Amino acid sequence: MIVVLARMRIKPGFQTEIKALALSAVEATRKEQGNVSYRLLQDPYDDCEFCFVEEWQDQAALKAHTQSTHFLKWREQGAHMVADRTIKVYSSQEAII
Repeated sequence: MIVVLARMRIKPGFQTEIKALALSAVEATRKEQGNVSYRLLQDPYDDCEFCFVEEWQDQAALKAHTQSTHFLKWREQGAHMVADRTIKVYSSQEAII
């Protein structure tokens, strides 16, 4: 399994607009083949901080997602609202402590 943490800092004043735009992308993504889970979180202490938490069956499913119509629409329509973005991709192998 592949886990993605996609953190975004939204420009002030765009929080409501980005959530509405993201809702459409989240709903469509959850229907994709190979998607295990897909959530959008907002920091309760800083309402400009958002994070997508994604789980995919494999790298092929993630790649297909990044080429989907709704993903490309999300990126294009939300680009002017995002101040900063960090995306980390992990293998789901758990770290042993």
